[in-house]
Amino acid sequence: MRKETYLFIATICTISICLNSSCKKLENKTSQPNKTPTINEEKSQASYRVLHYWDSFDFSDSIRISRPDITEKAFVDFLNILPPYDSITIRNSMKNMLQQAELQNSANNNAYFYMLKLCNHYLYDPNSPFRDEELYIPVLEYILQDKSSNETTKQQTEFDIKMILKNRLGSITSDITYTIASGSSSNLYAIESPYTILYFYNPDCNACKETTAFLKTSKSINDLLQNRKLSILAVYTDTDLSLWKRHLNEIPSNWIVGYDKGQQIEKLKLYELRAIPSLYLLDKDKRVLLKDANIMYIEKFISGIQ
Repeated sequence: MRKETYLFIATICTISICLNSSCKKLENKTSQPNKTPTINEEKSQASYRVLHYWDSFDFSDSIRISRPDITEKAFVDFLNILPPYDSITIRNSMKNMLQQAELQNSANNNAYFYMLKLCNHYLYDPNSPFRDEELYIPVLEYILQDKSSNETTKQQTEFDIKMILKNRLGSITSDITYTIASGSSSNLYAIESPYTILYFYNPDCNACKETTAFLKTSKSINDLLQNRKLSILAVYTDTDLSLWKRHLNEIPSNWIVGYDKGQQIEKLKLYELRAIPSLYLLDKDKRVLLKDANIMYIEKFISGIQ
């Protein structure tokens, strides 16, 4: 991903130029002299802007569509204004965007498929700072009912939705069995603590090394471990057990560390591990509080726990 080009866009919170004309029309239509808009009116106007963000965007211009400084920038601006809105507004705004792009899609203009590519890259790529599976779900739902995607794409989309809906935020996560170095086994549900960090890792992975180091040095995380309010279950899912055993001394003794004997997680599709490290924060009932989250988000989430 071209982080050096687009990460700066994350600070942009204003709607891009493609929206300005529709905003001005709305303001002229709704403004009344000597009357202060109510909170509900302001919310309604703001929702209108989000729902009609793409109305003034020319999806028929095949040359402009593929220009990152136009379409991709407008898309990132769009993502930045979505978080405050309710799920229905967000879902409808995504649908409106894809509908307008599909209407202009043709043999000479792949506007729709270019927008799908942007959605996949920003919302579903494991390395994207914008990654948001909940936001990607309406995109996949739209693909299933569109008139442009082929049957192979629709079948892949059905599989992606099925995997995304597993271990969803707010749901009880799938149980897993792990085997420790002594050869004995236990399972995730047997862990009794108010919170659990489920950490899928490979000791030879650089990103995993950084995550392990962060966990080992985080004061808030280690305070909770010491007070028995948090457990960390680190699970190795690959097959090279000699590699795993060589690095066991790098794992703190107050963690639970094991491996997935027989690669049941992959075979049974219990979790979608498209990239590692992958971390989940679970409550005492093993309900998902954070899914595939950055460790700094997890630390921030639990920093207020007493």
